[in-house]
Amino acid sequence: MASQQLNAPSRAQSGIPATVPPSGVAHQRHRHTEKFTVIGNHLAQHEGMSLVALGLGVYIQSLPDGVNVGIKSLAARFEEGEVTIAKGLRQLEAYGYLSRTRERTPQGRWVTRTVAYDMPSALIQQPPMPKPNPTPKPTTAPAPATATATGPVPAPATMSAPANTRSPARTPSPAPPLPEPDPPPLPAAPARPRVVPLQNCDRCDHAFRAPEPGTCPGCRAASRPAS
Repeated sequence: MASQQLNAPSRAQSGIPATVPPSGVAHQRHRHTEKFTVIGNHLAQHEGMSLVALGLGVYIQSLPDGVNVGIKSLAARFEEGEVTIAKGLRQLEAYGYLSRTRERTPQGRWVTRTVAYDMPSALIQQPPMPKPNPTPKPTTAPAPATATATGPVPAPATMSAPANTRSPARTPSPAPPLPEPDPPPLPAAPARPRVVPLQNCDRCDHAFRAPEPGTCPGCRAASRPAS
């Protein structure tokens, strides 16, 4: 009786790694030589951000400079809505992977300046500052010797004044100047008015002033049901 021939593919043909862990994922590694992006595990495995924020962070870091990453552009690229994408971008800003600032162009238009960071500033180790050189302590001069090996040092000879010479009258020292009066206190500076910060609308990405993020007055009015 002829033996049955088995045509099952080998591990190498099926793409299964030679060493498989008893549980969990098994990686089939490939060395990329073009069209790849290096992503730190501090972002890809961040424990404080949502899956949407992680995906947005990886996607934004893979883009070249100059690509629009506004809320509307990302909502047109992915299936998530504008509100979900806006929350993900705010998480990237909170953890230092993204910054969005409003700037006025020379033509008077307001634009959003976006900067993506592959390493948050909180994880960048600053070089240690050099320690200042300690100020040397002043040394005290040794006291003059009063005796030698052969005996005490003789006192220096003084010349005596002639008998008929009178001592000149001493001139009284001038009185010390009076202290200057203190200057009058400066008037208190007026309290500066509280400036409401600029926010980006979660729906239209336009700037508006509000104490907290959200939607602009126009979008809120448009979402209200007609009476």
